[in-house]
Amino acid sequence: MTAPRALIVGAGLIGTSIALALCQDGWDVQVSDHDPAAVALAADLGAGHPWDESSGTVDHVVLAVPPSAVAASLLEAQRREVGRTFSDTSSVKAKVLAEAEASGCDLTTWMPAHPVAGRERGGAARAQADLFRDRPWALCPTEATSSEARRWSERVALACGAQVVELDALRHDRVMATVSHLPQLLASALAAVTTRLEERDLALAGTGLRDMTRLAAAEPALWADIVAGNAAEVGAALELLHAELGRVAPTGTAEGTEVAGLVARGNAGRARLPDKARAARDLSWVSVVVPDRPGELARLLLAVGDAGVNVEDLRLEHSPQHAWGLVELAVEPGSEEALCAAADRGGWRAHPAV
Repeated sequence: MTAPRALIVGAGLIGTSIALALCQDGWDVQVSDHDPAAVALAADLGAGHPWDESSGTVDHVVLAVPPSAVAASLLEAQRREVGRTFSDTSSVKAKVLAEAEASGCDLTTWMPAHPVAGRERGGAARAQADLFRDRPWALCPTEATSSEARRWSERVALACGAQVVELDALRHDRVMATVSHLPQLLASALAAVTTRLEERDLALAGTGLRDMTRLAAAEPALWADIVAGNAAEVGAALELLHAELGRVAPTGTAEGTEVAGLVARGNAGRARLPDKARAARDLSWVSVVVPDRPGELARLLLAVGDAGVNVEDLRLEHSPQHAWGLVELAVEPGSEEALCAAADRGGWRAHPAV
């Protein structure tokens, strides 16, 4: 059997990560981008090879471009007959669909899609083959979407380790406004507020501020494009947020019960979120106290690997004031004892989660 053939248009974080995952799954992958340097980097990382138009039509084309560029990219790819089926990765769907239809794109060969994963900073250099593992991959078919376009889009998602979720474009945009677009604006706004402080004042910042502003390192132009493409839904989400914050605004009338109520509602909302590390399967966590000295974390991971234990996820808690750090390792249930034994042999103190 011949390997399935794919073309990834866009050698950024998402496109290169998809290319890496497909290559690992045995696909024949080509990558194109307006920036030749990005394509060269993706190829050096093992994400396929630069696109050669003379190589013929591929089975599936993934358009990993900003929302405002999807329609034009789709139309050009269809006119040049570079692929038999197409999908995209845009986090905006309704406006992109309208633009594609108005541009005269063939909607039958295209599956509007959105792999819901990312990192705070983009670029091929930060691509990961497992970026989509156990993450949702939204498919938003129209009445015109063919079964072949659906089949190839699902095949790409599953090859990347994602979980396929199907919903219509309007619902997709409404949901993403709250779970993705609003958090980005909040992180950026919070980080922007800190600019009024002197640098020496920021030494007082705890992990809470760092956690909440992680997304603030994002690409400005890309997010301007995303929010503009989903302006109405993002606006509605911002109004709800404004109403919540308005209850505790320091006008002299807010009472402690309002603050407690907001925090309590936040507790309830937070509790509803699925734990990413346990989304697809239950994992067990073991905490290991590790001395703060060069090479110690690497030595721990090597010892765990030598014991035949596969680490599924890792979290690190460390304070400069302490001579130790806490490494939390996620493993398959039943592997805790072997991990603890390996830690004990290496001179570390391990504590299974209770």
